[in-house]
Amino acid sequence: MMDNTIKITLIGQSYEKDPFGQLVPKEITRTIWGRKSPITRAEWGEAGRQGVNPSFQVKIRTREYRGELVAEIHGERYGIYRSYQAGETTELYLQKKVGDYDQG
Repeated sequence: MMDNTIKITLIGQSYEKDPFGQLVPKEITRTIWGRKSPITRAEWGEAGRQGVNPSFQVKIRTREYRGELVAEIHGERYGIYRSYQAGETTELYLQKKVGDYDQG
């Protein structure tokens, strides 16, 4: 049996003032563990109707998710286009990011 446990860096954003008093975005990262699984046919179909090209799903502990919209796995960035909380587990649905845009 193959282990599907992966290290995920969740990427959020905050703002801080520069020397001129302007707000500048700053990434906030946290690394956690999760379990990767493929997208179901139902999810693939629903995401496709919304113009999203899903890559895969990652299950993490609910208490570790703070609403981030970007995840990095093995040096690749993914947009989190949907999350679903099921008790102590939250499912994150990811799509490949290209530059500042989600691919889809």
